[in-house]
Amino acid sequence: QAAIELDGVRVDMGDPGFPRIAVFDDAIEVVGTGPSFSAGGDSGSLIVRVADNKAVALLFAGGRGTNGIDYTFANPIRAALTALKVRLAT
Repeated sequence: QAAIELDGVRVDMGDPGFPRIAVFDDAIEVVGTGPSFSAGGDSGSLIVRVADNKAVALLFAGGRGTNGIDYTFANPIRAALTALKVRLAT
């Protein structure tokens, strides 16, 4: 698995035949060729760093590309918490 930061991530949030495109900047992209990092219905899941159990991101989209590679997209946790006007309990 590898992760990078991207701008201009376009996600269709609509229904087939009625697209509604949302564009995300500063998104984290997790790419993998092995087992899937995420699955359908995972949107809104907290992504946690295994080494220290720290929250790193909030998942918003994912799927398998036409190239057979799995992609997962997430917002950095600080940006997500700020946008939602919440904080994590300590």
